[in-house]
Formats: sequence, structure tokens, C-alpha cells
Amino acid sequence: MADTREERLEYLKACPELAVKEVLYFQGALHSIAWDGLAPTERAINVADYFDGMPPRSWGEFRNAVDAVQAKLAALKPGHIHLPGLPPGPFKLSGLPQVNTKLFGRDREQRSLECAWEEERPYVVGLIGEGGQGKTVLIQTWLKKFRADFLRGATCVYVHSFYQQSSGAGGTSDDFLSASLHHLDVRDADSDKPAEKALRLARELRKFRVLLILDAVEPLQEIAEGPARFEDDGIKTLLRELAQGFNGLCLVSSRRPLRDLAGHIEDDDYMEIPIDPVQEKAGAEIVVEAGASSAHTAAEAARQVGFHGLSMKVVGRLIGEFLGGDASRLPEILPSSDEANTLEEALAALDERLSDTQRCMMRLIGLFEQPAELKIVRSIWEPPVIEGVTESIQGFSPEQWLGLAESLRDLGLLWPPDPESFETIDTHPRIRAFFGKRLREETETGWRECHRRIYERLCKTTEHRPDTLSGLQPLYQAVAHGCRAGLHAEARRDVYRDRILRGTGSGGNYSTFKLGAIGADLGAVACFFDEPWRRLSPNLSAADQAWLLNEAAFSLSAMGRLTEAVEPMRAALEMRVAQDHWKNAAIGAGNLSELELTLGDVAAAVADAGQAVTFADRSGDEFQRTSKRTTHADALHQAGRRDDARALFERAESLQAERQPEYSQLYSVQGFKYGDLLLSAAERAAWQRWLNSKSGSSEFDAAMADCDDVAKRASQTLEWAERHEFLLDIALDHLTLARAGWYRASVAPSKFQDREAEIQSHLAAAVDGLRASGNMDDLPRGLLTRAWFRYHTGNPSGSRQDLDEAEDIASRGPMPLYLAEILLTRARLFGRAREGAHYPWDSLREDLAEARRLIEKHGYHRRDEELADAEEALRQM
Repeated sequence: MADTREERLEYLKACPELAVKEVLYFQGALHSIAWDGLAPTERAINVADYFDGMPPRSWGEFRNAVDAVQAKLAALKPGHIHLPGLPPGPFKLSGLPQVNTKLFGRDREQRSLECAWEEERPYVVGLIGEGGQGKTVLIQTWLKKFRADFLRGATCVYVHSFYQQSSGAGGTSDDFLSASLHHLDVRDADSDKPAEKALRLARELRKFRVLLILDAVEPLQEIAEGPARFEDDGIKTLLRELAQGFNGLCLVSSRRPLRDLAGHIEDDDYMEIPIDPVQEKAGAEIVVEAGASSAHTAAEAARQVGFHGLSMKVVGRLIGEFLGGDASRLPEILPSSDEANTLEEALAALDERLSDTQRCMMRLIGLFEQPAELKIVRSIWEPPVIEGVTESIQGFSPEQWLGLAESLRDLGLLWPPDPESFETIDTHPRIRAFFGKRLREETETGWRECHRRIYERLCKTTEHRPDTLSGLQPLYQAVAHGCRAGLHAEARRDVYRDRILRGTGSGGNYSTFKLGAIGADLGAVACFFDEPWRRLSPNLSAADQAWLLNEAAFSLSAMGRLTEAVEPMRAALEMRVAQDHWKNAAIGAGNLSELELTLGDVAAAVADAGQAVTFADRSGDEFQRTSKRTTHADALHQAGRRDDARALFERAESLQAERQPEYSQLYSVQGFKYGDLLLSAAERAAWQRWLNSKSGSSEFDAAMADCDDVAKRASQTLEWAERHEFLLDIALDHLTLARAGWYRASVAPSKFQDREAEIQSHLAAAVDGLRASGNMDDLPRGLLTRAWFRYHTGNPSGSRQDLDEAEDIASRGPMPLYLAEILLTRARLFGRAREGAHYPWDSLREDLAEARRLIEKHGYHRRDEELADAEEALRQM
């Protein structure tokens, strides 16, 4: 198929445009070929030009691929846009930083990557090594070969780097997950938590042969030495899901081992490749490539910095620029010691030899945590002079700037993302951090003034209220720079609250609820903390601090970081109490109680809910007086104090009837919690019947009466919820109706057939509704009930599926009370028939023992009687 150029042109003009474009897109070549707005003949010429000079095999493989796509196109129905079974092409939300350097050595690491792809296992590979050791260069080099070989059977390659995110308060995968789902044309709700988005993305990626590259994930890990867990629930969930198996490879790079994978999955499914210092030969080559003239003496220079990748490049530049290429003279400017010199020591030696203008420019670049735009950098050196900072570059022309930038690029200190332009510049994060730290050490006042100018420039040049997440990015950056300038109050009020959130009243919280930018919001809030999430800047008023603590607690909870959310939530509550803001204190104490209950601290949940009632009464707010009594009652119910709980629910309902006579009973979440208490005896009776336990007929009669009463209440509240289209309320009411119907049918099995279809309908509406509402914390309730119902109706595999999903949600929380219920439910369901095909008998006994441990540890005494019934029943089996 080595066609002549004329034959190629005729072929290209005759082929459908979509067929050619799809193949080029998946090969990663479309970006190199002019396409949009051109006539078919012009496009054909551009493609032909692309293949001129390439091996004949390249054109032949390309033509075969186009013919295959054309055959698929011929089978498509009119109106189809994408080819069946193919995603929408290569995806690069935030590509790899463009490090302009060659790869030396790393043959073993490249072979490991080749094997991982060709053998289709492991599914996840971690490249783990110190910052500056060459992880990104390795990925770039391997990826270039991968693309040159027509993606080696991959449908597409997706690349994202987190290196621009600050690690000071933890990064977030939320934007990446949302953009990925949008790219794949998969719906995600604004209220979806990162873990749910990750599960959806993993399911979508399993449809294709995909290479997914996630670079520099350390901002999403704990700030700790050694192996660290992911603070970000989304990336942890995605990697664990993909490691269970998919048709592709996920390549992850980090400075720290991926503790959330190692030891949690099968050994063959995850492989860790350490990126250690290179061997002596490769080290010498790096130093020579950077500027040394002799490989022999360069090896000793490489050894002096411990064969660390970035350090060797820095000393190579020092040798080439200031020592005439003679590596043996390196001790003159970088004294050797018993231990290897660090990167910071090498950079300090280079810093001493920079010109005043070069030194100034590198300090300005150190002010940023992402690629810096020239127009923003110029705002710093414009008059008046910042004393101790900008004297040397005052009044610089664009031509002078270009020359300065080129000199810093030649020294290896700057990376222009576009080689033809210095409009945007970048550097390695460790280089940026070094020069930024130097500036602050030299002049704290000048450092703050620089940040003030960046803040003001970003505020002035950014649209007042952008509609998109990408449009908001300059405002998020402005918050960070404003806080570093000491303008905490102004940045909170004018930028974060008024422009990013668009206020907090009706129609407000735009970024949070309209764009789902919870992770980005949390990053902005972190800027106001001197120590996340404990100590806020003293530049903020007490009221502002309390507000920000609540913001932090909300975002942490929404992102699944429940344990971290407790501290700011409690601190905010203490501030509200000190300020005598009783309504806000009631809300805060109630939220804290619900969070503590989720985390399994039942005693604290009871105590804080009791405080919430006290604060609500002081506030005089009738809604708070009602709702906080239901919060307290629910906590008491979980603690096993049913009589106290029932009395509080009854008092709350009387207050509700006084406040809203047209809605004379508890509804919404409050009504669901009351129904949960009223059904507790019926639930135990139903399980006793299931386990063939002995119980008197009077208990069963009482259980049926409770079910009928609760069903009547839920039917009324469902009518109200449907009238107002409240998704969560509708789902919870369906769940209550399903539970009431199922418990009644279990107690009186002769009536089951009459109710089966109705129960099944309510369960489907409940589970689907809970998913649609985004309230995944409530989803295990529906899954647990459906698991029991599915098992009874001859679907044990579906039952197991529901229990496994509920366990996954509860484990991520962590939600130990749900975990106890799941273990108890699994033992009762599958232990009843000693169903060894689904769970080993010994495993079920262990489940029951673990359920007892959790129930006793967390004070979850609501389940004491059911636990005793199950243990007695399993002893007799």
C-alpha cells in the first residue's frame, strides 16, 4: 500500500471525512494537522503532507484503519455522530508539564511499562519516586513511543496531571472526574460526591481499551512521610475500582507509595515501579547533556548530588555556564561532604551566579503555583518599585523580557509550554518552591506586595461572575494570592463569597450547587487557614471565621472526608455559642450530631443533639425547635433508648402541628426518622419470623398494626413530597412504604403474594430516588432492605450485589453503624440456609462476631436484641 502522493490524495478525497478524522484522532495525530474550516481537498493535502517522509508501513496501517472505520460507518443509522463502541477521542484535561529534556537510562522501568500494557495485567501501575527524579520525563518518553506505534491497540489515551494543585491543604480530583464524565458524555449530578463520580467513570472506562495516565497525584494524598492514604475519596475509589480489572492500564505517578492500593487488592492487579536514582553511566550522560564536557568527571559530579535527576541537570548547567564545562571544578562552587548535596544546595549555588534580573525573575515565578502568564507577571514589576524585589527589572520592555526568559530557559530554569512563545511560563514545582521561599525569606513585605499586585490584577481582568468552572479559575487563584498578601477579609467577601459563590442566599452558592465545584471551593477555603482545618488567619473577624469553618466542614463532608469535617464543625459551633447566635448554634450542633452518628460516635451524637435542642429553644425559632428534637430523638433511638426517643418525636410532632397546621405530622427526613422508630418492633418481628425464632402471636399482631400505621403516615407525606417535587423526601417515603409492606408481609407470609409487586415498586423507587438525589449516605438503607427482599424472592446474587455496594459505601465513609448492619444482615440472610455457594459458613460466623464488636464499640444498642436473636438462631443451625 505504498501509494504515490496522487493516489493518496484521491483516496483521502473519496473517503468519508469522519472516518479519516476518527482514525487520526485516536492516533493522537489530529492536533498536528490543520482541519477545521478547510475544504475536503485542503484537508486531504494536509493529511498527505503529514505522511510524506514517513515509512510506507505508517500509511498502510493508517489506510487499513480508515477502511475499517468506513465499514462501521456504512452500518450506522442516520443521525449517529460517534462510532459504536468508541469514546469521543483522546482526552487531555491537564496534560503533562512539558519538560524539555531527554531520558537517560530507565531501561528497566520502560520494559516494566511495556510488559504491563502488553500482558494486560496489572491494571494499575504506580511510578513512585522523589520529586525531580524523572517520573514525568519517563512517562513523556514512553508515551511518545506509544503514540508513534499507533497506540498499540488502545482505543484512546487520557492524560491528566495534578502537579499544578497546591498540596498545602490537599488537592481534589473532583474537577478531573467531572470533566472526564462530561467528555465521555456521561451525566453526573452537581450533588454527586467524588466517589460516586469515580464509580461511574470506572464503569465507562471498562467499555474501551484505554491508557489512563494520572501524573503527580501527591497533592491528593495525606501530608505525611512515607506511604500515605488518599485524602481525596474520588481518586482512591477510581484507582481501587480500576485495579479490580478493566480493559486497559492506569499509570499513576506520585512522590509517595499508594498505600490505598498496596495491600488492599490482589498482587497481580497492582504493580509499583520505584523511580530510584539512575546508574552512574546514565547520571554522567545527564550531566554531560546539561553542560559538562567530559563523561569521566561528570560521573563524579552526578555522584556528588546522589544521582538525583533534577539535581544532576542543575549541576550540569552550573558546570557548563560557570566552570567552562569542567566537571572536576564543581567543588569550587558546590563543596562536597560525606552526604550527597541536596537539590536546594545545588539551586542555591546556581542562584548566587544568576544576574540580578535573572534572580528577580525566578523569584517572581516562585510566587505562582501554576504556569504564570506574562501579563500577570508584568503587573508585579510595573511602577512603583517594590523595594528589595523589582529594582533590577523596573520598566522592562517586551524585548528585554523575551531575552531574559530565553536566558533562563537556556539555564534549564524555565519551561515555556509553547516553545514559540513566552506568554506563559512554567518550571518544576521544586524549583518554583525554592525561589518563592527565598523571596519570602529576603523580604516578607515585598513578598506580600507582590501577591497583592497579582491579586488585584486577577480581580480586575477576570469576568465579574464567570459561568463556567474554567472561567472561575482566575478567581480561585485570586483568593490564594489575596490571602498571601494578608487581604483575607477582602478576598473572602469580595471574591469568594460575592463572585465565586454569588452570595449565600436564594440563588447563591453558585460554584457549589450549580457547577458542583466542591473540591475547588474547599481549596479556596483552605487559603484562609493558617493550619487546616484548625486555625484560621487572625486577619478575619470572629463571624467570618465561624462562617469559614462551616464552609470547610460542609465541603469536607460532601467530599467524603467525614473524619476531617468534625474539627471545623465543632470549632464553628463553639464560636456561635460564644457569640450567642443560638439559631446558628442549634444548626451547627444538629449537624455535628448527625455527622458523629454517621461516624459511629453514638454517645457524642446524643450529647450534641441534646445541646442542639437547648440552643434551638433559646433561639425561639419554631422550625429549629421541631427539627432538633427529631435529631435528638434519632440519636437516642440508635443508642437503644426507644422510650426517650418516642417521647421526643411525639413532642416534635405536636410542635410541627402548631407551626404548620396544614402539615400536622412530621415529614421529610424528620418523618422518616420517626417512621424508623415506629417500625423497629416490626422489623425485629420480621427477622424473628425469617430465622424461625419463637415469638408470641401478640407480638406479631402488634407489629402488623405498627406497619399499617406507618404506611398510612408515609402515604400522606409522599403525597406532600410529590406535590413539591422533593427528590430525597419522595425516595425516603417510598422506602418507608416498602419497609412497612415488607415487614407486614414477612410477619403474615400468606399475604405476601398480594403485596409483592407493590413492595418491589416502592423499593425500586426508593433506591433509584436516593441515587438521583445524590444522598449516597442514605442509599445503604434502601440497599439493605432490597437485599433482604431480593433474597426472599429467589435472587441471592442480587442480594449479595446490594450488600456489597452498601459495604463499599459504608467502608469509604467510614460509617461503622452501617457496617454493623450489613454484617448482621448478611449473616442472617445467607446463614439461614447455610448458603455456601455465596458465603462460606465460617465467614458468616466471623461476620456476626464482627457485628457484635462494632455494636458494642460504638454503643449501637438499637440492634442488641436483633443481634442476640441472630446469634441464637445460628447456634441452632
